[in-house]
Amino acid sequence: MSALLDPVTRPPGIAPILPQPRRELHEYNPPIVPDGTIEDVLEQDLECVTTLTVDGRIRGINRIGVRLMEIADEAKVRGKQWRDVWPIESRTAIDEAFLRAQAFEHVRIDLARPTPAMPDRWWETTIEMIENGEGEAAAYIARSRDISQRIQDVHAMQAVVEEMQHRLKNTYAVASGMMSAFARGNADREAFADEMAARLAALGTAQQLFHRDDRGQRPVADLVPALVASFATPMCPIVARHLPGTLDHGQADALALVIGELAVNSTKHGALSGMGAIDVTSVVQSGRVEIRWSERGSRRVAANVRDGGQGMTLMRRIVAARRGTLDLHWKPYGLTAIVGFPTPAVR
Repeated sequence: MSALLDPVTRPPGIAPILPQPRRELHEYNPPIVPDGTIEDVLEQDLECVTTLTVDGRIRGINRIGVRLMEIADEAKVRGKQWRDVWPIESRTAIDEAFLRAQAFEHVRIDLARPTPAMPDRWWETTIEMIENGEGEAAAYIARSRDISQRIQDVHAMQAVVEEMQHRLKNTYAVASGMMSAFARGNADREAFADEMAARLAALGTAQQLFHRDDRGQRPVADLVPALVASFATPMCPIVARHLPGTLDHGQADALALVIGELAVNSTKHGALSGMGAIDVTSVVQSGRVEIRWSERGSRRVAANVRDGGQGMTLMRRIVAARRGTLDLHWKPYGLTAIVGFPTPAVR
């Protein structure tokens, strides 16, 4: 027992461990990284990394970046304005991004920059500030990742969508022509064929409205009337009014799908299949745009769930993909559907 109480003799050469004063978190100061080590660390990166001076000039590009960007001589671009190594059409976006980075914002932009080996090459580029010990900019880092394959896939998908839209519009035109030919010589049939041709033309216009090259924001007051014009009937008018707010391109696509699905379901089972009325309105509040479809028919709602129905699942998926919500409120003689999206960011 006495051996356990005897003091332990410290081996020679081992320094004693002395208690240290407690250090609060707010006392910590990050080490000042020597200027030359920034490039040393980034040299190990597997993406194209460019270090920039505070005025946007190139300090250096890592070896992998030189190879990916196919730069013949890195020394010749060192000291140049970074914006000048990009095509003219990309420089405005770069200037805007650099201003945002100077305001301590982490910036991400997609830029086109062809290389000798690949004339259609795209880069996802981030720009962020490196601060000194006084909270000021010491340098900037621009990191570029090759996303050419992703952009090509998107363009291919867009081409398929445009082709399908073109075929659909042609189908509408063929159907209209067939009805007109069948109705020729009969006044009642001709009136019906003319009305249906106008509806099919409106459907085609609504479809084309959401697949133009323009990716800007769209007023709800322009979108909704175009979507509902082909579905209203004398026995069930659709009134689109009080429609403030705007949607971005993706949100507009989602809204088109939802309104189209609601209208088709209504022609099968709801107010549009008989007598009734539908109001479509919108409201902007708390950073959200909400579009409300209020439907009331002459027949009592028999069921609000259909086994195997894919329309509802598709609507919810595409709305959720745009960070939106879809709420359905069933009533004895109708339905209220509310589609909500975050207010689009101003660009």
